[in-house]
Amino acid sequence: MNKLLLTALGGSVVAVLSLPAYANEPPPFQADPISLTRTSPSVIGFGNTPGDIYGEASFLAPPGGWDVGGPGPIMHVMEPNYGLSPMVDNNDGHSNGEIDPGAPLVIYFSGDVASVGMPGTDYDHQAQRIQAAGDRFVSNGFAIAPPIAVMQTGLPTFINGPMVPGSSGTFPLNILSANQTRYNEIPTLPPMNFNSYVPPAGATRMDDMDAVELLPFDLNGDLVHDTPIYFSLDAQSPGLMGGSPADIFVSPPLVPAYSLFAPAPSMGLFHVDEVDALAVWDVNGDLQADLQNPLTDFALFSLAPGSATLAGPDGGWGTPDDFSPADIFVTDFSGAHVLFLSAQALGMQFADNIDALDVEIFQDEFSIEFFEEIWELPAVEGDLDVDGFVGITDLNLVLTFWNQLVPPANPWADPTGDGFVGIEDLNVVLGNWNAGVLPPPGAAVPEPSAALLLMLAGLASLQRRGR
Repeated sequence: MNKLLLTALGGSVVAVLSLPAYANEPPPFQADPISLTRTSPSVIGFGNTPGDIYGEASFLAPPGGWDVGGPGPIMHVMEPNYGLSPMVDNNDGHSNGEIDPGAPLVIYFSGDVASVGMPGTDYDHQAQRIQAAGDRFVSNGFAIAPPIAVMQTGLPTFINGPMVPGSSGTFPLNILSANQTRYNEIPTLPPMNFNSYVPPAGATRMDDMDAVELLPFDLNGDLVHDTPIYFSLDAQSPGLMGGSPADIFVSPPLVPAYSLFAPAPSMGLFHVDEVDALAVWDVNGDLQADLQNPLTDFALFSLAPGSATLAGPDGGWGTPDDFSPADIFVTDFSGAHVLFLSAQALGMQFADNIDALDVEIFQDEFSIEFFEEIWELPAVEGDLDVDGFVGITDLNLVLTFWNQLVPPANPWADPTGDGFVGIEDLNVVLGNWNAGVLPPPGAAVPEPSAALLLMLAGLASLQRRGR
């Protein structure tokens, strides 16, 4: 997806637009359309459905960045408007149509609620806070070999990076690109009560991004797609009409219906496989995969857990030739597919599952949309006011919200991320007192007084007794 480049590096935003001539040209429009899984609280709690497509909260970042939250997902394309049945069909993966399968690609993706990522990655950091599945991540660099080269050689590509430091200051394989609250999904830590939905006992509170695209489908805000939507459906969708969840479908612009774009066998897949994440190259735009001419049209995809193809050539599980639900494959619709990018190359574990995918042509490091996690979480533990130093103002922030659930406007008052301001948060601040970049030489560095420490001890005792 090289037609919309958004960059967020160091708090600055650069937008470069070059849109095709479709009906209902912008403005206005929303970027980054996503879908959510059937079990996502934002689907159930707001009365939406898993076939609806949602947009981001704002095209340009508001003051303080995108991590703002809101009253629920913002509708982008209603599912009947591209032919799906409300409440029953599930958009499992979607794509706007990519260009130039011979260009190096940046990979944008999301994982499911069970995915944890490799240690030290931004995915791992978000997964520990139980909210990675609703976030969008990006490869920290670009894939060296493009789809056409990988299909020709049969050899998977790899990421040329890492290029930029992540939230920990190291160079992880993936970087947080868009937080879940950018899409007005339900956050989990800290809790922000955007609706009254209470999940059943044992159910996840986490929204799960099921499909992602960086270019808008609806260009004028009427909830009807002005560009083609290439998509897959999950195995429970009646819209398959006897077809396979490994089939790819397409809905033409402005048409409330869809047709088959590519059948599962054209990708070398079994009927029981399920395409879980998707990016499509329909080079001539005829809304039909070219099944007769190899190396013409392409798709990148992942497969849902349990798909037969993941079992490897021997048909057994747990052997070295097995594939991962977090692996990304490429096909040219000639009846075959090959591994494009391994889970490990994206900073994911073998047992993880990538269930949303988009790509963008790499031009330089500024054409990758990185979301600096320091906007969301202080880089120095205990530095709640994000001034680079742990001191009296950070302590005051804990005391201001003492014994309270964390308010949406001040999530940093809860450095432990458990949704409650208390003794554990106080210990984080006091345990890191004076940490970070010290004030200039000669400046006074206040220390907690004996009286203050005695008061804090009393507060902690009362909180323990109360809880």
